[in-house]
Formats: sequence, C-alpha cells, structure tokens
Amino acid sequence: MNAARAVVVTAVIPAHNAERFLAEAVESVLGQTHASIECVVVDDGSTDSTLEVASAFADRIRVVQQSNAGVAAARNAGAAVASSDLLAFLDADDRWQPRRVERQVQALRVQRAEAALCASRVFRHDGYLDEVITMHPLPPTLESLLLWEGRIVSPGSNLLVERRTFEEIGGFDPRLSTAADWELLARLVGRGRLTYVDEPLVDKRWHAENMSRDVVATEHDLRRAYRLLIDREGDRLGVSRRQAWAGFHRMLAVANLSAGRTGPALAHGARAAWRDPIRVPGGLVRMLRSRAGQRSSVFDS
Repeated sequence: MNAARAVVVTAVIPAHNAERFLAEAVESVLGQTHASIECVVVDDGSTDSTLEVASAFADRIRVVQQSNAGVAAARNAGAAVASSDLLAFLDADDRWQPRRVERQVQALRVQRAEAALCASRVFRHDGYLDEVITMHPLPPTLESLLLWEGRIVSPGSNLLVERRTFEEIGGFDPRLSTAADWELLARLVGRGRLTYVDEPLVDKRWHAENMSRDVVATEHDLRRAYRLLIDREGDRLGVSRRQAWAGFHRMLAVANLSAGRTGPALAHGARAAWRDPIRVPGGLVRMLRSRAGQRSSVFDS
C-alpha cells in the first residue's frame, strides 16, 4: 500500500433482522477518523424493518439485498461490490470505536501484513462492560486454534484485510454460520501475514439474539469447520487429528458449562480426555473453573 495516498476501505455489514442495532453500527462506520471509507449494508432476507433502517442512510451508504443465505454469504456479497482494495467487516449488532480503521490501516503499513485484527470490549444488554477480549497467543497458529489455547478475537467485526487476500483464500465459507469466523481465521493464520492491534477498537453486544449463543448449533457448525480444516491441511496442522478433536471437545465442554449445560459439558470433557489424556485434563479443569459463571461466547460475538 502507498502511504502517500488515501487508502479507501470498504466496511461490510451483514444484516438479518437487525433493526434494533443497525443504525448505531452504520453510524460507527460513518464516524471513523479514517478519511476514505465506504459502507455496504447487505440485507440478508430480513423480515423486520432492517431495510428501512439501512435506507435511511441511502445517501451515504450502499444497500444490497439478497434472499436469506446466511451471514457468511452476506459478507461475501458485500465484499463483491466493494470498490476498495481493503475490506473491513462489522456485525450489525456491534459498533466500532472511531479510530478502529485508522489504527488497523497503520498496522498493515508498518507490519507489511495482509490482514489485521484488534481487541474488543463486550457489553451486556444493560450496557455493563462485561470484559475486554485480547488475542493470545501472538501470533496465533493452527495448533493454538485447533486446541483452543489462549483467546480468539472474531474476524466478524474485528478484521481488516486486503481484498486480494480475501479473494485468494475464498472469503467466508457459506456452508458455515457460527464457525465461519473461526474457519476464515484459520486460513488467514495459514498464510502467516496477520498482524494485531492490542487496543479494544470494537464494541460487541451480548444479547439474547446473539447467533453464537446457541451451543447446539455451534457444535454442529464447528464440527463441520474442523472437518474442513483437518481435511485441507493434513500433515500441516501441527498436531495429530486425535489431539485436534480433543481440542474441539474441550472447547465445547467450556461452551456448554457457560450455557449452564452441565451434562453435555461433562460428556465433552470426557471425550477430550479420552483423545488426549496427557495434555487435556489439567488444562480442561482450569478452563472449566475459570469460565464457570462467565456468559461470554466461545467466539467473541
């Protein structure tokens, strides 16, 4: 990227029945300190007044309509009509801090990276700051993702990526929903040119309609994502397939415990221990203890 010229960034907001929060998301994009930014809202077959909310900004944003195809397809549709070389994604129920794009564009330039993530703050429905989510370990690896070691920030609202890179890796996988963010991150990590801004530049809402709160749906979707990643990467995973699936069950043990589902949590914990008896039990117990009583998602959305 040429630092001497203004870099245009396209913000893509997928929106399905998002009438409650969409206006604030759009305003957070239009209020960015970065000078050159366009905003594309993709109405993913909403049945509420999402389209009307988006249309109120029609003089400043672009609105795309499609039949309901899911969040991954909606993000890809927005990226397809972008006029810029950089893409940034924002879920319709989240919002950006004013310097989000500016700081990540700077990080791409300095680090000569293809993509950048940032930390985020999670707010409860009553406006209470629940936690700040930071990424670790740095840099993330396929091994750390598969074993769920450390913490993951979600590309859904935190990612800035070169359009060329996004297209080369195939965008978000439309076969996935709750796990689409995780699976895209795995593909970016595999390229090795990912940087991170350790500032909470994204505000995420924790509310009853959060897609990733459905633990059963998350399990189904993440299982498919694991299969796709394991089949694609083969011997390049950094861990055995048995260890990878232990990580899958370990994460679901924590997710079920956080959702108050003690029985499924114990079942997944046992499966994790059976697959990786040396690595898993101690770490799993610590995670179960540390996450007990927490209501945050296994993803940060």
